[in-house]
Amino acid sequence: RAIDVKPGFDIRLMLNDGSLLVSHAAPPTGQLELYWQPLFKKIIENQPTGTYEGAGFQPFTQEITSYRKVPGFPLVVTVSMNKDEVFAHWLATAKTSVALVLAMLLAIAAATVWLLRLTSQRETLLRDVTTEKLRAEKASEDARLADEAKSVFLATMSHEIRTPMNGIIGFS
Repeated sequence: RAIDVKPGFDIRLMLNDGSLLVSHAAPPTGQLELYWQPLFKKIIENQPTGTYEGAGFQPFTQEITSYRKVPGFPLVVTVSMNKDEVFAHWLATAKTSVALVLAMLLAIAAATVWLLRLTSQRETLLRDVTTEKLRAEKASEDARLADEAKSVFLATMSHEIRTPMNGIIGFS
């Protein structure tokens, strides 16, 4: 049965000593021993399963390799993938998420600025209305005082005019 392996993946069947038996994508000649030597000597001998991260077969690459010893046989199965490809989807998703978060923060900032402007306009209008209300109350008080002064003036003038008039009328 065939195994469909995505580009960037490599499936290997190896002996416990690191000798390659079968590989989906064979490494460049001469690099296998250098690549697998630290893996097999330090890790696989002590742990039957696990994950190893190290230099890849291609220059300047990192690989993530999962391995498992086959119980009862001197075999190890490994699945490797280029680290950049492992994290490519996650990185793309993270970039999208960061972009969405930044867009949301920008929208929140814009809404905050808008609300602050509305609050400032409201306070200005409220201050203007309060000022006009005070002016109207002062004008009303001034009108009441003017009406009272007029009434006092007319009462005084009426008395001042009637008294001499009564005298003149009384002499006639």
